[in-house]
Amino acid sequence: MNDSSSDYLHDLYIICVDPDDEGIDFDGDIPKEIRALIEREDERHAQPLKEEVVSINLKDENDPRMVQVGSTLSPEEHRDFKELLTEYSDVFAWSHRDMPGIDPEIVEHRIPLLPDAKPVKQKLRRMRPDWVQKI
Repeated sequence: MNDSSSDYLHDLYIICVDPDDEGIDFDGDIPKEIRALIEREDERHAQPLKEEVVSINLKDENDPRMVQVGSTLSPEEHRDFKELLTEYSDVFAWSHRDMPGIDPEIVEHRIPLLPDAKPVKQKLRRMRPDWVQKI
């Protein structure tokens, strides 16, 4: 290596930190570029929906048409939104029967089997407990 590349590598260092670890002071000797990358790391991951939702029935109890709206709406917004959804409820497809132009092959599921094949029960596959919580 030449001298200029060795000077560059001499100043290069890697710091492994867990951004969820509250015991780490990010304002220490971590370069600002790395600190910015760590702070943006959470933005790259999908965040769970934190807003609570309220279910609204747009029809009656015999033929329910349920939708969910955010619970943070004001009472006026909630009322107006429900009226709007009820007025235009015929626009939504509630089942595949509401879409007559769609080929039923799209919504039907078939498992191709040999006519004389016998079903075989497979053994139970267990997963790690921490994975089960994520699923």
